[in-house]
Amino acid sequence: MWFSHKFNGPGLRYELGVCIQTGDIVWIAGPFPAGDYPDVTIFELGMMDSLDEGETVEADGGYAGDLPVRTPDDFGGITEW
Repeated sequence: MWFSHKFNGPGLRYELGVCIQTGDIVWIAGPFPAGDYPDVTIFELGMMDSLDEGETVEADGGYAGDLPVRTPDDFGGITEW
């Protein structure tokens, strides 16, 4: 249950939300078993329902679909933050 294919061993997953303006941590979700919960699933289970109407988050390119998420593709393909 705790096996992570990324690290080839045990692991946990967390979701952190950081305010772009202040750098403050504004959201923490987890722990989740590493193998069973991809980033987008963790987001859908928690943070997505906590956003105000029209509010979005910025995340990596692993988030696809009809989500309130802006990815590097939304910024002209910039891959370095």
